[in-house]
Amino acid sequence: MEIISKSYLSLSKIGSTALGALHGLWADQKRKDGRKSFGIVMCPSHVTQKWVREIGETLPDKVNNIRGMALESQEEFDAALGDGSKADTVRKAFIKLRGELTHLYQMQCSLRTAAQSDSETALVDDLLADLEKISRKAHEQTHFTYTTLEEIAALN
Repeated sequence: MEIISKSYLSLSKIGSTALGALHGLWADQKRKDGRKSFGIVMCPSHVTQKWVREIGETLPDKVNNIRGMALESQEEFDAALGDGSKADTVRKAFIKLRGELTHLYQMQCSLRTAAQSDSETALVDDLLADLEKISRKAHEQTHFTYTTLEEIAALN
């Protein structure tokens, strides 16, 4: 991938986002075939410092957005469960919630891979705990055997 711009300001966000996406892709490939990958970024040194700052500023926002999406999905599931007039409706709501949580889990994994400090890792790990809590509660409410999001994601 090559990103060229005369303005380092516009490249800063584009570059840090692209690098984060590539890092997540490489991590996914590493899990599949065991090979390592690397990338080279050529830029002025002050840009890399800016990237570290911007990534740190946006990670909490990304975590909160994912958590918000999970809570919305849980509310939709709870509404369908409260309706409960048909077992089929509850089953479909559970399948939908499980799919949404699996997608959010994969997003969380990408953030975990991109975390650059212990505090960022802890923030992302707390997100995983919240996602698992929602998943566990839904499994209990529907009387399905609890399966971790990592295991569900591996099946997809």
